[in-house]
Amino acid sequence: MPEPTNTPIEGEAKPQAPAPETKPQTPEAKPPVDVSAIDLEELKKLNPSVAKALLDAEEIKTKLNKYEKDQEASDRKKKEEEGKWQELANDNDAKRQEAETRLGEVQKKLDKFSGTIETILKEVEKTIPDDKKALIP
Repeated sequence: MPEPTNTPIEGEAKPQAPAPETKPQTPEAKPPVDVSAIDLEELKKLNPSVAKALLDAEEIKTKLNKYEKDQEASDRKKKEEEGKWQELANDNDAKRQEAETRLGEVQKKLDKFSGTIETILKEVEKTIPDDKKALIP
């Protein structure tokens, strides 16, 4: 009996070796970053344009504050030269009242926070065993 050969018969398709698998030559794509969930400091590290914009914004804010102070000093000096002492006194009184209002608001917030902390500490103290309470300063 003749030995079988792997030679194709005329008219029959030749068997082909499977093609090697190739991956497309694309660079590794990083998943998109959700910038809404990132802190500005982190975003500053990721994007130099953001860092520059934040620096520019800080400079503008500083210049604006300086301009406002200079303008206020200039207005005050002008009023002093014109002898408008009553207006100066009214301005000082308005500033004092504004400061007292802010102080009152801050004091209320501080009282709320103090009350909250005391409430939390009392609840935590209930969970501490009696024999361990002597260790608390």
